[in-house]
Amino acid sequence: MEIIFYKLETLKSINKNSIFNNIKIFIENLEPIKKYLEIEDDNKLIIAFARMEDLHNKDTHLNLINNKNISRLISDFYNPNDYNNKIKNYKPLPIIVIGFEDFVEHLEFKKNQLINNKDKNKIEIDNLSNQIKVVENLNLDQRVKFFDSSIWHRYVPLDKNFITNFEKVINEIVNNMKLYQTSVSREFLEFKTRMMVNSYLAPVGKRGHASHLVPYKFHSESTMKSFFDEEIKEVEEKFQNLRWKFLLIDDYAMEHLRSSDDSNNNHIPTKAKIMKTTLEDILGLNKVDIIEWTENWKNDNENKNFLLWVRSITDAKEALKAEMFDIIFLDYLFTEEGKLGSELLKEILKKKNENLRKNIGPLEKFWIFPISAFSYAMMDDLRESGLGYYEDYWHISSGSDPINTPWLFKYKLIKFFKLQIELLDKTIPSFFNEFHSHKIDIQESAQKSYATLTALRKDYYSLIQDNQKKSLFAKSILEYFEKNNAPNHIWEHLNHLIYLLAFGSGTEWAEMWEEYTFIKNYLDGLINTSDSERCLRNIKKYIIDLQKEFRN
Repeated sequence: MEIIFYKLETLKSINKNSIFNNIKIFIENLEPIKKYLEIEDDNKLIIAFARMEDLHNKDTHLNLINNKNISRLISDFYNPNDYNNKIKNYKPLPIIVIGFEDFVEHLEFKKNQLINNKDKNKIEIDNLSNQIKVVENLNLDQRVKFFDSSIWHRYVPLDKNFITNFEKVINEIVNNMKLYQTSVSREFLEFKTRMMVNSYLAPVGKRGHASHLVPYKFHSESTMKSFFDEEIKEVEEKFQNLRWKFLLIDDYAMEHLRSSDDSNNNHIPTKAKIMKTTLEDILGLNKVDIIEWTENWKNDNENKNFLLWVRSITDAKEALKAEMFDIIFLDYLFTEEGKLGSELLKEILKKKNENLRKNIGPLEKFWIFPISAFSYAMMDDLRESGLGYYEDYWHISSGSDPINTPWLFKYKLIKFFKLQIELLDKTIPSFFNEFHSHKIDIQESAQKSYATLTALRKDYYSLIQDNQKKSLFAKSILEYFEKNNAPNHIWEHLNHLIYLLAFGSGTEWAEMWEEYTFIKNYLDGLINTSDSERCLRNIKKYIIDLQKEFRN
């Protein structure tokens, strides 16, 4: 095993007189690196040091892929015949870039903080704005996030958290080490490198966009991890109460990922195993069992998370006819069948395929998450047919690749989970909080809130129907409601009360009072926020005032 050290601006090996020499010595003696060294003798790792001026120099990106030791690009668009010669020597290495400025955190995470600044005072907001401006004024190449965009490229800044962050990245590389040998990862890297090189506009006009626009944007894995960590805090406790039936539609998901040199690949994990590990990481204590679909398959996992794997679009149709699934993971290319994952979605829309829709997912939608290395290709294919992320029968995530961009995958998946479970936050107490927030008289508050209550009540009864169709998610979320909300029949009484407050006349005060006292008995001890309690007191006063006015 060898570690190659470079200065990023020249991509030449660092000499002993380099200002980075002390860092190099530190890295060579770091424990995670030693573990990496011990795994296999033929693995290599590149650690490149960058000055800020390198990160706004467009030549840096070209130097990166043209260096023979870096091995990032097989061929260019103009010379496709060169593939056969270069592919034999295509053995790319993972690269960690070390730089002085945390441009990733400033330009992404801090912008996110600025957007969500409800709890921040003016000084904090001004400080965030100034930090963002400092980095933006450095005029960084807009493709700079390429250096932190996948398992192949990671960026670690030399700040107070350098040691901790560097060790984490090294450990991620160690965990992903077997993936660097696979065809799918090397295809991903080579394609993304070509996207990086060609992501610019030629200056074809006097007033064109060439100097301002980079058409293809790269994400930062470090930023996605930060976003994921923030999102998981909000829902990890709820995950302990909820369960899902997952359907994995992928022709090679249970086969070991193929190595690029056709050598024995039994030591390389399967895509299904990666999916299982990722889901279990997100869901915490909840195990996820992998089950293979057969024609005689029966669901014996009534109360457990499980991932049912089907290997073809044809089998997927049969599985959907037989069972309701809470989330569907869908690959893009099915080689043996010669079909695309988007074809299944088009089949769902056809009028003649009503039996394919009878087990539609929770809240009357199929919840679909693309998992291809090129998941955007699926959406491009749908757009060509005039279809999008939201249609009558589905809700589709933009999706991501669990193999090459694990943190982007986790972040998009947690956002997808949150979208599905947002109903948990729309409980009866939260409804009264919203009712109170209008800060107007009771009748107008009721009128503004009635549509919200109607939608919430519709979703609740939809979940009851989903539970009858054996949706594991619906079953577990209804159990959650029973513990954290009120009995089923209270929804009808609450709906009637809000309707009377919104649209009833003063003469109906007695009916309002009857519904109010019924609901209040159930909500005592359940509502524990001052806004909710104040709201109920105001409703009570409003009804008493009507009673005084219209009693006779």
